[in-house]
Amino acid sequence: MSSATPANQRAGVTVVPHEGKIEQTLFIISRPGSSEAVNKVVQAIKTVGAQTLTN
Repeated sequence: MSSATPANQRAGVTVVPHEGKIEQTLFIISRPGSSEAVNKVVQAIKTVGAQTLTN
């Protein structure tokens, strides 16, 4: 569950401390000819992902 979930939807949820990484696959889909702003966001995500893979 994401911490972005509204508090009223997290009622009764217990947070369990966790020291390790929890990995999740992120799929990015954009249309051909997307705006420069969209392209910058996609490139930023790819850059962070590539850094994560090499660390």
